[in-house]
Amino acid sequence: MRKGAANSARGAKRLITDALSTLKRLQAGGQSRGRVLCRFDSAFYGHAAVSAALAGGAEVSATVRMDPAVKRAIAGIPEKAWETIEYTDAVFDETTNTWVSRAEVAETRFTAFSSRKKTEQITGRLVVRRIPDLNRKASDGQPTLFDTHRHHAFFTTVDAAVTAYNLTRAAGILAAGPFGKARTGTIRRKLIHVPARIATSARRIRLHLPEAWPWKTDWEELFTIVHAPPEGA
Repeated sequence: MRKGAANSARGAKRLITDALSTLKRLQAGGQSRGRVLCRFDSAFYGHAAVSAALAGGAEVSATVRMDPAVKRAIAGIPEKAWETIEYTDAVFDETTNTWVSRAEVAETRFTAFSSRKKTEQITGRLVVRRIPDLNRKASDGQPTLFDTHRHHAFFTTVDAAVTAYNLTRAAGILAAGPFGKARTGTIRRKLIHVPARIATSARRIRLHLPEAWPWKTDWEELFTIVHAPPEGA
């Protein structure tokens, strides 16, 4: 909603603060309960966004960039700590344009923004997934000297976090209809990435959604399931 070209994280602190403030008003009115988790992609992995979420009473789960601190933390994970993931169905890897059917996952304690002063550093968990890096010589019959991997990691402040993939698939199943078996990209594009406006009228908070929206019924089905009606309604 920002005018002109702008860095993704520009203004994020204010937007996060406003969103969490609105959510607190909803919770005070009995319209929402439970813990709040702010899920960020790597563009928003920065002290401003993460600290704003924590200050607003939320937990954080953010995809991290492979900066030197993250690489050092991954390198320090013992080999025995990696657990094998055997996928029942292959997962498409957009980086290599191939299907991946095996990966490993591990975690380690991690202090984010360690270059800042102590009071601004944030401690949590770094959860890492690694997959074997393809090697053309190995595929041609030439063995590799040692295994190499590509890593994908996220930082979280909660004791147990669910990846965005699982959350997205759950949303699709709850919305039902064509989304029950839809790919995560389709669910994000049609149910999650939706332009909406929050307004207040007669002391009630209203969410204005697009007109003539083809997936209105599916979205309302998802919303009704995950949001209990207000007390006394």
